[in-house]
Amino acid sequence: SEEEVKLCVTLVHQLSLALERLRLFGQVGASRDVLIFALAKLAESRDDDTGGHLERICGYTRTVAEALRHHDRFRRVIDERYLDDLYRSAALHDIGKVGISDEVLEKEGSLTDADWAVIRHHTVVGYDMVKSLEGLTDRHLEIVRSHHERYDGRGYPDGLKGDEIPLLVRIMAAADM
Repeated sequence: SEEEVKLCVTLVHQLSLALERLRLFGQVGASRDVLIFALAKLAESRDDDTGGHLERICGYTRTVAEALRHHDRFRRVIDERYLDDLYRSAALHDIGKVGISDEVLEKEGSLTDADWAVIRHHTVVGYDMVKSLEGLTDRHLEIVRSHHERYDGRGYPDGLKGDEIPLLVRIMAAADM
């Protein structure tokens, strides 16, 4: 509901303030990771069919990126920080599901076209929720918004295709299939 989305946005803003306070005390790194995974678990808890999904996706994305790291084309792009950002970003990819109504998210049977439109909107909802969260990079935001983009351009929310899709999003999309 609209109230639930407002509550989630408020929660994200409060977490952002908490991160800012922690940054002032020099403890933002570990605390940021705890908050990222707490938010991610919140999203995962909304969908009963995703047991272990979060851990699998984080592992898959890191494994794929580590393999690509040895390829000449990606050697200069994928470093340790990139791998860490990717791992954290993968955890947040479905955070927008907290803004999807239970009626749609828990619906039994086939989803209607309207239901699918609501489900697809989770990428934008998630992006809007976390874009002001202190300590997240553009990489984090790209994954939250674009993890359902497809190389052929038939993905969502922006219909990006090919190399228009950032590398870490392509890695995430492959791991999430």
